[in-house]
Amino acid sequence: MPTELTPVECRALAVAVALGGRLARFAAREVLRDVLAPLVLAGDALRLDARTIGWVERVLLRGMHARHTAYVAWNGEDWTAVPKSARTFRGNVTAVGCRLPAWAAAHGADPLGRSSSNGLSP
Repeated sequence: MPTELTPVECRALAVAVALGGRLARFAAREVLRDVLAPLVLAGDALRLDARTIGWVERVLLRGMHARHTAYVAWNGEDWTAVPKSARTFRGNVTAVGCRLPAWAAAHGADPLGRSSSNGLSP
């Protein structure tokens, strides 16, 4: 996934994090499906239910919107700050983040010693 969002993705991101307009948010998430796909795969690998994965997605989308950048470009400070806003889902956001190559890159290494294939650990 590229580190920069396209103008279309930026507009979709603004709609996806806005209040109201459920159908508009759904359509925006369709535009962002390439951005969200690794999050869903990581959540599935962790056996998180769909509701929890949805909350993880919302938290990361809000973080991307606030930082004006894709999560793959985040540094360690971003990966620490964004989950703090998740409240009860903080652990889930961190767990999903730990399964993403972007998290490992932001932290300089993969502390779990995993090898990555298809963007996720085995």
